[in-house]
Amino acid sequence: MTPNISTWKALSTLGNEVYLRNDIRTRRWLADHAVDDDHLVRRMRAYTRLSAITTCWFTSLHGRRPSPRERQLALRMGAFTPLYDDLMDEHGWTHQKILGSLSSEEPSVQLVRSLLNEIRQEVKRPALFDQVLDLSGQAQNASLAQVHSAPLHLDELLRITRAKGNAFTLIYRVILDHPLVDGEEEAIASLGFLLQLTNDLFDIHKDIQAGQQTLVTQTLDMSSIRDLWETELERFGRSWCHLPCPRSGIRQSLYQIAILLGRGEQALQNLIRLQDRQGGHFQPEVASRSDLICDMERPSNVWSSLCWSSRWTSATLNTNRYLP
Repeated sequence: MTPNISTWKALSTLGNEVYLRNDIRTRRWLADHAVDDDHLVRRMRAYTRLSAITTCWFTSLHGRRPSPRERQLALRMGAFTPLYDDLMDEHGWTHQKILGSLSSEEPSVQLVRSLLNEIRQEVKRPALFDQVLDLSGQAQNASLAQVHSAPLHLDELLRITRAKGNAFTLIYRVILDHPLVDGEEEAIASLGFLLQLTNDLFDIHKDIQAGQQTLVTQTLDMSSIRDLWETELERFGRSWCHLPCPRSGIRQSLYQIAILLGRGEQALQNLIRLQDRQGGHFQPEVASRSDLICDMERPSNVWSSLCWSSRWTSATLNTNRYLP
């Protein structure tokens, strides 16, 4: 099966939002705020692209396009996230310490304060934003146990993965103007878990080097991760298709989301093949970097990912009786 026209349309829509509109805004914002640290610039670009993607998903779901103000909010949220992460991951700060240190004159903290104030002033529901920000902080605090601690049980890693994925996906949703509809928060929790698992599948080499425990680094059998992935895909597809949103919006947004999930599928299959080469017992700690990392610049991987995206979305819509 080749990618269908709906997949190509979704890819075109995301490409326009991310590589044209968002990248121009991000370059201007970085210059205006004199951000010149190469590592931070790369991370901010990556996160503002992600926020542009999620904004496109969540507005498409509701049958509309993002407003200029929402695009700016998404950019600020994307710029805020790596700064916040660095304070926790590199400095060991908790969420409470970050919020309690906003009067600091340290440049990174000043920028966090500025971004947070701008977001709070612009969002339609600031109380809900603060509530989800606290939820994100709790999830991030819990995730500190993943680094250089005693081995965590897989059930605990599963709980942490779900909490992180839910909170950090939901916060990109609540900055948008339209209110959540019935069932949307639950669907986003499922989507967030899939996105966090995708991130862990791609970051396995980096996580092993950093002593970061994830479901992927700690499993002995990738088939358990595959089962978890497939079960969650089914749950997410079912919940998304039954949201009280425009029929065309559900279809369009699902095709857009599937493009990113297709990357997760490629990374998963790459590690399953590695386990097969290792005799059926997953040993990532002895594998090379090239074996662990799924190269999504390779044309064959991109093509396979898009084919999977088309196939999965069509099947999901059909299963949930959403195709004409």
